[in-house]
Amino acid sequence: MQEILISRTEKGLTNQDQLMAVFNSLKIGHHRVIIKDARNRSLPQNAYYWGVIIPLVRHGLFDAGYDEVKTSIDAHEVLKHLHLRHRIVSKQTGDVIDIAGSTARLTIHEFNNYIENICRWSAEFLGVVIPSPNQQIAQLDEYIDFLENEEAENEIEQDN
Repeated sequence: MQEILISRTEKGLTNQDQLMAVFNSLKIGHHRVIIKDARNRSLPQNAYYWGVIIPLVRHGLFDAGYDEVKTSIDAHEVLKHLHLRHRIVSKQTGDVIDIAGSTARLTIHEFNNYIENICRWSAEFLGVVIPSPNQQIAQLDEYIDFLENEEAENEIEQDN
């Protein structure tokens, strides 16, 4: 199996020569070509992960007795170990090594799946419900309304 990264721009395809060389090297027969978005996680995804998910999980782990999870990096490492782990097997001995994957290498779609898995796991095992980005906006709007109403009530009380 061969994997090639190409980009489509206004001017055409990058690596078009390499792509054609691979096609021309194929044996006669049927072949499966899979095209998927290769962009890495987005800035909003990253902000949501580090600004919402990581702090909630860190506190949830600490509250569950995992006292060594003290920093955001600690929580991030735990999540990678739980949800991005894959195995490397020695062809000679059969020994297995588990390693944690990298979130920086995940595509937008893969990062969404990673986040969804964390949210399910967090609710089930930590009892911590992580709000979706849409829920956060609604909660922020409610909080702003609350503050504005409280401020208006304080002004009325001061006038009396």
